Amino acid sequence: MWRSAPLPALILWMAMSALSWGVPTIQEVTENLICDCGTCPHMPVSLCQCGHADGVRAEVQALLAQGKTKDEILKSFVGRYGERILSMPGKKGFQLTAWVLPFLALAAGGWAAWSWVSGRKVRGTGLPGESGHEEVYARLRQEWKEKGL
Repeated sequence: MWRSAPLPALILWMAMSALSWGVPTIQEVTENLICDCGTCPHMPVSLCQCGHADGVRAEVQALLAQGKTKDEILKSFVGRYGERILSMPGKKGFQLTAWVLPFLALAAGGWAAWSWVSGRKVRGTGLPGESGHEEVYARLRQEWKEKGL
């Protein structure tokens, strides 16, 4: 009898997890929203501890209780506050530049550094025969001999 008890518990657990799969949590939604109360340093609502963030979390909880999806909730906040309420820019249109531009800047900087380093000519060490100033060295030697140095 006791050996078969874990099987119904396992089936019940699997059924509950299947039903809750796809239902967003408050944490999943609020980590995509920025607290714009004016006193916080624009932290995600999921991490912010101010009163405004508490109100946003309560509103998200109410919307989730109504059966709204994560995308629907985020769209409603964007409709009220604009794109600035999102913690990450979208990945379409002009906002795509926020994702692509850092990589392009890094590549351009690497290319510029490589071009600068590879374009520099190796200068001589200052020894005769390596720098192309043999005449100057010969004249200096002659002057040193004349002065007894």
